[in-house]
Amino acid sequence: MSTQITRGKMMAFRFVQTLALVLTTSAFFLPQAPHTYGVKRGGPVFNGDVEVIFPGNKKAKAKPGEALKAVAAKAKFSPNYGCEEGKCGSCELKGSDGKKYRVCITKVPKAAGPLTLKP
Repeated sequence: MSTQITRGKMMAFRFVQTLALVLTTSAFFLPQAPHTYGVKRGGPVFNGDVEVIFPGNKKAKAKPGEALKAVAAKAKFSPNYGCEEGKCGSCELKGSDGKKYRVCITKVPKAAGPLTLKP
């Protein structure tokens, strides 16, 4: 009789162990929220192409990571170039996000809305 009680307790103990293991590891398998490219929750969501607006209201759509110099050519905008290496700063424009962009060397950033560049 004592053997059966011990077996019953052992089976219950193993059941509790298994249940605890499943409950603690299932959090690793829950679906994760999709990546939003560093945008905080509740903020704008990146959706692909970025509209770049150059001085003179010249516009072009671009993919993030595309050379800003190529986008300027698509928009038929001719920035002032000095060295074309980013050293002189003559092609520098200020973006609507507050950052400075040197057209000759900068790539299009990931943005949730249009990027307006001004001298």
